[in-house]
Amino acid sequence: VEFAAQIAGALQVAHEQSLAIVHRDLKPENVMILADRTVKVMDFGVAKVGQLTASLTQTGFQLGTPRYMSPEQIEGKPVSGASDLYAVGLVLFELLTRRVPFEDDQPMALAFAHATRAPPSPSSLLPAPLPPRLEAAVLRALAKSPAERFPSARAFADELAACVRDGRAIAPRAPQ
Repeated sequence: VEFAAQIAGALQVAHEQSLAIVHRDLKPENVMILADRTVKVMDFGVAKVGQLTASLTQTGFQLGTPRYMSPEQIEGKPVSGASDLYAVGLVLFELLTRRVPFEDDQPMALAFAHATRAPPSPSSLLPAPLPPRLEAAVLRALAKSPAERFPSARAFADELAACVRDGRAIAPRAPQ
């Protein structure tokens, strides 16, 4: 959860730039964790930089990795910072459950799932349920509509940081 909060924080920096950079291909392979547990987001090779990439790609052309693409990317709709939040939600889902919410060998079936199916509850895939606040944060990031996701990467990072604080407050203590 701490790593996902750092990823969202890094994306907030990109989103706040004057050209509003949207990564568009966030996935575990594009995240590096340093020895000091600092997270670095890498490979902005297909990033949308302001309106610049709009003239470089065809209408309806999809850029990104289908396993980690937002519904709007899959549908060829305009992307925004909310598209990156969906990808962070997918990465966090995978960190928590060791699997992605949608899996299919057929790219079209996988795309259809991202665009239309509700993700499973992460807790339904675990031996013990996640704290409700964390579960709600993951599912909000994975909302099909960008408007239903967090209003910014900073808001998502702040919510994840609060989940970490809540988790520490209720974590069982080791016997002395």
